[in-house]
Amino acid sequence: QQPNGYSSFCTSAPNERLTVVNPVAGTWRVEVVGGMATAGETVRGLWSAEYPDAVAPVRASTAATVALAAATPASLAGQSVLLTATVRDASGLPVPNARVSWTSAGPGSVGNAEVLTDSSGRAVATARSGAPGTQTVTAAVGALTASTPVLWLGVDVPALPCLLGCTAQPASTPGKVSGGGWFTQGSKRRVALSVEKVGSAAPAGELSYDDRAGTSVEGAGVESLVVDGSRATVRGAATVNGESGYRFTITVVDNGEPGSSDTVSLTVTRPGTTWKHEAAGTLGGGNLQVRAG
Repeated sequence: QQPNGYSSFCTSAPNERLTVVNPVAGTWRVEVVGGMATAGETVRGLWSAEYPDAVAPVRASTAATVALAAATPASLAGQSVLLTATVRDASGLPVPNARVSWTSAGPGSVGNAEVLTDSSGRAVATARSGAPGTQTVTAAVGALTASTPVLWLGVDVPALPCLLGCTAQPASTPGKVSGGGWFTQGSKRRVALSVEKVGSAAPAGELSYDDRAGTSVEGAGVESLVVDGSRATVRGAATVNGESGYRFTITVVDNGEPGSSDTVSLTVTRPGTTWKHEAAGTLGGGNLQVRAG
């Protein structure tokens, strides 16, 4: 409680003494390793407080409530919104070092998320969405949860047909590209791909990509597969962090077994916007195989 509003700090050395200017009588709160201990003492000239021998300090307080608030409940798509989770114990005091997990539903994603509360019992994260709609973010501490909505405003621009200056999509060729692995471009990125065209049938398959930094891409339909020797290029529709309306082009070069020299290049765009995500590299692990039909 610190009756006169004074704070003092000490080291971890045993029998440490604190010097407080003009102390007043009351109950003082002493933060110690492992939790908190309180000691009451009456001012008698030089003031001192001692935790009794053979009495273990009170352990760290347990979370009793968690609250979640968005700095801006409504924002324009493409902007970011600060989220703050606050964890308190049964007495209403902040709980430091509580582990917080974050989840999101609807459009958008959560990034820059702190997983431990600070000394004020707070952890922050950032919500972001490239499309309009209502995003619901949830913060959980053990079995305790709190959610808050974020309304993203804007116009959802559908993909427009190409009318002028268009490059025709290449005709698909029979063949197959499959496999997966990881490559490094700042962070370790993972990719998996399985697309095949048999005879006169349309190409079909799946794409999965995660840059481990907030961008997750899933294929939502293959439109073309072109196999040229050891090179394969796949084009189609995609979702990014669960949002539809994106396009992808991925090119794989199979440089033989066991795959450590295979290369991959991925470009994801959102028609009607300038948004683009590009990633490329040589596999550090895994294998990508290209086979002509």
